Amino acid sequence: MVKRELKNSVSEDEAGSDIVNDNGKRLAEPANKDGPKRLKTKSLYRQPTANELNRLQETENLFNSNLFRLQVEEVLQEVSVKEKTVKRFQEWYNNLKTYLLSIPEDTTEYDLTEKSFEKCLKVKLPVSNEVRKTKVVFRFHKFTDVGIVGSYTLGCSINSKLIVDLQITVPAETFTKNDSVNYKYHLKRSAYLAYIASHISKLESIQEIKYTYLNNCTTKPLIYIKPSGKLGNNLLVHVNIVCDDETYKLHRFSPSRNNLRESWLFSTEQEGTEIGPPTPYYNSSILMDLTALENQTFLNETLINKENLKQAIVLLKIWVRQRNLKVSGHVISLLIAYLVQAKRINNIMSSYQIVRNVWIYLKSSEWDANGISLYKGQGTPSVEEFHTHFPIVFLDKTGYYNTCWQMCKGTYYALRRESGLAVDMLDNGKINSFIPLFMTPVTVLMQFDHILRFKNLPKLKESILDKVPKSSKVNYGLDQLALVTDTLYNLLSKGLGDRVDLILQIVEADFSWPVTKTVKNARKDGYVEKLSFGLILNPENAINIVDKGPPANLPEAEEFRAFWGDKSELRRFQDGSITEACVWDASTLAERRSISRQIVDYLLHLKYGHSGKWPGDIEAFRCLKAAFHLQIAERLNKQFSLPAHAHDSHVDVLKNGLVFRLQVAHAKEVTLLRRDVQRGVVKFAESEDSVSLQCETVILPRLRGALHGYVFVTESAYSEFALFFHDRYGGDVIAVLWKPDIQELKDFQILNAKALKQITVDGETKYKVNIEAIIEDFRIIGTGLVKEVTINSK
Repeated sequence: MVKRELKNSVSEDEAGSDIVNDNGKRLAEPANKDGPKRLKTKSLYRQPTANELNRLQETENLFNSNLFRLQVEEVLQEVSVKEKTVKRFQEWYNNLKTYLLSIPEDTTEYDLTEKSFEKCLKVKLPVSNEVRKTKVVFRFHKFTDVGIVGSYTLGCSINSKLIVDLQITVPAETFTKNDSVNYKYHLKRSAYLAYIASHISKLESIQEIKYTYLNNCTTKPLIYIKPSGKLGNNLLVHVNIVCDDETYKLHRFSPSRNNLRESWLFSTEQEGTEIGPPTPYYNSSILMDLTALENQTFLNETLINKENLKQAIVLLKIWVRQRNLKVSGHVISLLIAYLVQAKRINNIMSSYQIVRNVWIYLKSSEWDANGISLYKGQGTPSVEEFHTHFPIVFLDKTGYYNTCWQMCKGTYYALRRESGLAVDMLDNGKINSFIPLFMTPVTVLMQFDHILRFKNLPKLKESILDKVPKSSKVNYGLDQLALVTDTLYNLLSKGLGDRVDLILQIVEADFSWPVTKTVKNARKDGYVEKLSFGLILNPENAINIVDKGPPANLPEAEEFRAFWGDKSELRRFQDGSITEACVWDASTLAERRSISRQIVDYLLHLKYGHSGKWPGDIEAFRCLKAAFHLQIAERLNKQFSLPAHAHDSHVDVLKNGLVFRLQVAHAKEVTLLRRDVQRGVVKFAESEDSVSLQCETVILPRLRGALHGYVFVTESAYSEFALFFHDRYGGDVIAVLWKPDIQELKDFQILNAKALKQITVDGETKYKVNIEAIIEDFRIIGTGLVKEVTINSK
């Protein structure tokens, strides 16, 4: 051991300016040109400098370990945007901004329901035809500024997969008061975006220009730009459109307000003055644009000159990205701002301390029941009101916009669960927690015990949309994938219960297409939406055979039976309780591990099976009928060896030398034949086909059944007197043949005295059949059914 003396401590004069740098680190020794580098023993055993001591003390107080601090600094340096890229982008951006601001105002008024707008600009509108049902007149009003927003301008962007957000604010006069309803705002916003795309599509500084969706929302397109040259290898640019915050009053889009009419969405006639159910999801898609400027200003003020806060945001974004959690950088930045506002973190803390505090907060948070808000004033909807419409609530600076309006419960629960695991890793001194937290990608196969994939998502989507409540359809509007995802999540969550610790939706719907193509044509070029769910099982409850429900005498029992259907049964348990329960088939331990799969299969078939649901389109209906006819013919041939030939409208079957014609009938077909759509309005009117089909499938079978019942009654009452002949498969005449002994006198043996005539012969009372009375009975029994009763004596 080398003994150090205090007198040899390094003073500022002795250390010299070349020993330490600004970070408190010793500078590298200069290279020895004459030979190998020699280690200076004196510098090795010197006492640390004041800067080094301060750094060691900071590390001890502010970081997990010295190694952790070095790793954090290294990764932050690695993901920071390079100076070269910043300079190149700034030059490129200045040129683009100058060009954009030179676009002149256009006084031409375009009808967006027609194709003249697209022909004039030579680009397509980035929305589907469903949005363009209502006549909307658009005029391009010149904007006054283009700004950089998001992580890049805040100074907390990541070099890998860097996307820079440009924001153009649309003047308020572009929109009218009524544009807030029925996607008129979205249509004008898309037209404004297309107008800009048409002007910049031929710039030499742009290598590629496309449309894409903002957070996979099909009614919120934006422009995707790849710069030309080396800059395009380092970053992409998204051009987004927002409206001036004075365009609409925010209370117009409160969560309990309706801005999407049922009559418009379902193409039906308006019934009275009823507005319809609340549309918080639709409202949020507009509030996102209305509140963008205020929220960006708030973040700029909160994070200005706060380097530690920015570094913490970068670390959290890396952590979220490694776990494939669909949590945007905007939400992370607002969360940091909220915790600063709540005085739970500050810039004096190190980035490690800030991240740790964020994880500790998220671990115990309750955004699903106790949402948070950046707005501290009065006069806005309460957090409780938002909870009645959204699963997760985090309100912005205005108090009207829920920043988590697109977040599914599964995403939030995964975020909360991962935060708890992160805190546990930091508290475990036996491992270097930096590697699993920030450097190791957590793939889907590593993360989940089961993965549920849907092979035929369009078919499943159609089935779900047919069965969800109309209020949910109105709320989600044209964003059908979000509705399907949330519906399936709720079903799986309720069905699996405590068998799983986490259910997370995995949506693959990223889509971009050329500005010269329509959405419909672009989707045909190999675009496929994919939806999966990852399940993390609870080891204690996952293999239970019995799902115990509520006691049979409680109101909840009825709800349990309605949810589980035939699988629910009343059972008595060993503790004496009598409750509803579901019992699953599993005799071995291996089969018990697959009970979760049994539950998922059963619920999907029970809730969204197609066997009992006929299509709502007449052509699809007839195709399904034809499929039934094919199955009937095949089974008659296979099971009974009967020659059968299937047609689109019927099945011909040969039996005992006779040909029988079978036809599948359903009352819904009559309704579909009456349906007539003209200019997007659905009307119902009788047609020749509907009247004919109703007569064949509804009226005649009802008449035949009634006649059959009539014959049964008359035969049982008068079978002693006559024989009855009736074609129960289509005839409308009943023939009565009187028996030969009807004219003979009889003793009193018949209960129906009305049908007898009393005759006295040689002092004896005899009875004779009263045919006139029987015929009168025929008329009475057949009132409203029998048109005429006639006697033919031939």
